[in-house]
Formats: sequence, structure tokens, C-alpha cells
Amino acid sequence: MIRVLVRALTPLAASGLGRMIASDPDLAVIAGEDEGAEADVVLLEVDPEADAARDAPAEAAAGGPPVVLLADDPPAEWMTEALASGARAVLPRTITETELTAALRAVSAGLIVHHPDAAGMIPAARSAGADRDRAAEALTRREMTVLRAMGDGLANKEIAARLGISEHTVKFHVAAILAKLGATSRTEAVMLAVRRGLLLV
Repeated sequence: MIRVLVRALTPLAASGLGRMIASDPDLAVIAGEDEGAEADVVLLEVDPEADAARDAPAEAAAGGPPVVLLADDPPAEWMTEALASGARAVLPRTITETELTAALRAVSAGLIVHHPDAAGMIPAARSAGADRDRAAEALTRREMTVLRAMGDGLANKEIAARLGISEHTVKFHVAAILAKLGATSRTEAVMLAVRRGLLLV
């Protein structure tokens, strides 16, 4: 049995998603209030325009159960950052029952799911060097601020306090920075940024 924790924007949406999931005999819904129950997959309905939506993929990066995001018309940059930060799927809220249950099964099996409607928003594979160079140029203003704080040796909690944002949001930005720079650690990200002239020592 695959246990799915549902967090939706409204109780009505949560109820509708719960009914869709319950149509599959191999899926079981864990209500949002049952946070203590162990979930195999987290289904999160988010609004990409809301600041809180940036915290969502950080749960996946933090080593919890895989996260599937539901969002209408997500901007390409937001979607790329969400996937780079650990979300296993970004799906439209208009997804069908069959598509949703298939996606939840696939994600619980360790796969990453892309909806056909979003295929054009996912960057095509490129050579590693060229991809890293383009990614460095694509750092957002906020990511550059976080990168500078990383260069100052600040921990996530200290960065959050300095910028007045949540620690989860900092984790989201750090994960995006590592992905864009092609780094596997914070130290490597800072070193690469210095080499490319993004940070001054």
C-alpha cells in the first residue's frame, strides 16, 4: 500500500484529490492533520506566485518522502528550480485521475515524472560544461545574495536570519545554487563561483 500525504490549498481541493487517489486500491490517503503518520509520497498543491511555494521542494531536499507538486501554469524557472531542489514531479492541477494515480505510483517507485504539457519547459540535455556556464549566468538575484552569504561561511539558519526568510527557503535556494553551478557541496559551489568571477575573495 502506497501512503499519500495530501496537502492542498483548500479543504475542498484536498477532498477532491483524496477521492481521486482513493480510486486506486493500492493508494491510501493520509489526511493533512495526520502529520505523524509515515507517508510514502507527499502530494502538495501550491501556488507558484506565493512565497510559501518556494519552501515546498525543500522538504524533498531534506530527505523526507518524495514530493509531487500540483501547480497551475508554473513559470519555467520556478519549475526548473523545484525539480533541481528535489521535487519528483510538477503536475497541473487539471491532471486526470488516471494521470495522478500513475504519477504517484511512479514517484513512489523512485522515478521522476514529467507531464506532457510541461515538456517544453524542461531544459534539454546539454554538455556538462556548457550547462554549468549557462546555469551560473541564470542565478537569480536572491540566489546571488544567498551565494554571497555562503561565501561568508554562514550556515542556513544564519542566512535565514540575515535575509528575513525561513530556513526551508534558504535550503531551497542552496539546492538551486548547487544544481545551477553543477556543485555537489556548498564548499564546491563557493569555489566554482569564485573561479567564475561570481564571488570576490
